[in-house]
Amino acid sequence: MSSSNPSRFLNNAAGTEYALSPEEMYMMGVVETARDEVIVADSPAIARKTITSGNSHKFYLMADTPDPEEHTPGDELLGQQFEIDSGNITLDNIVVSHHDIPLDQWKVANFDIVGPLAKKTGSRIARFYDSRLMRKLILTARSGSVSKNGMSVHNGGNRAFYDETTVAAAFPVTSTGADRFLDKCHELAELMDNDNLSDNGRFMWIDPYIRRVLSFQPSVWDVQYAQNASSNNLQSRVLGEIAGFKIMVAKNRLPTSNVSTGPSKYQGTFQVTTGNTAVGRPVAVAVCGGEQGVAPIGVVQFGGIESVMVKDERRNTLFVKSQVLMGADSLHPWTAGVIEVAKS
Repeated sequence: MSSSNPSRFLNNAAGTEYALSPEEMYMMGVVETARDEVIVADSPAIARKTITSGNSHKFYLMADTPDPEEHTPGDELLGQQFEIDSGNITLDNIVVSHHDIPLDQWKVANFDIVGPLAKKTGSRIARFYDSRLMRKLILTARSGSVSKNGMSVHNGGNRAFYDETTVAAAFPVTSTGADRFLDKCHELAELMDNDNLSDNGRFMWIDPYIRRVLSFQPSVWDVQYAQNASSNNLQSRVLGEIAGFKIMVAKNRLPTSNVSTGPSKYQGTFQVTTGNTAVGRPVAVAVCGGEQGVAPIGVVQFGGIESVMVKDERRNTLFVKSQVLMGADSLHPWTAGVIEVAKS
């Protein structure tokens, strides 16, 4: 029988027993530093379906139809061409966050470890998948056009990039950097206009660094010292809207390194790669979710996050876990957008 891995949380790094002094009194509960937030999973970027069976779920896309034809009465109408394309969203493997709490340390500890740890397992799953969904959203925005039998299904995602080696060089913390980013926002908005997307329901997540860059361009903000005068207030660092996008700051959510592990559909290059402008370092991600049921990413899942706590009498441990069975993939790429730094 395999051994479990109970974490002796009262020990120090060297393994000294009860190094955290459980016999001493304490003044507060277990406190954890602030972590990144879940921002994509419950956003307009997602079209979600709860399922009860099957590991692959199909969606359909209609290609554009030909122009209407002039007709001479008496001639037979044979029917114009039309095409239907399809794609699949497949489930990933079960993802689990789990811990084994030793019975002796659980009893000896003078603070509650079970409550914080049980809550942590669920939130860690949510943050883990949110990172996957953000990467999928960026990859969707990079995707190309699709056609079938000579007929256009869609034009792919929407992407604007600035040709430089680093984010700081592309968008310096100056009015020049702010102007460059604003221009890319308007370029991305124009790309979505050309995809006939609604002006409503456009959202953009920006890197916190970009918010600092934009502070150097007064035209972005209303009167600097005005209170509640507009949605863009410099003193409270509130950016409400730019180029028709509702702005949100993505704290530690935009990927900054390449990912080559896990399911291939979430892998990608997210760093500047000289000589390859098709990939780069994302600084802003956008979505247009104006139409019901239309979203960049499709998600299928068997319910939500499930949490379980079981006392194991044979091992004298308390086992805590949370898990989820779900999967995601590109759905409607023309509703996704990204601004990146890339180098030719």
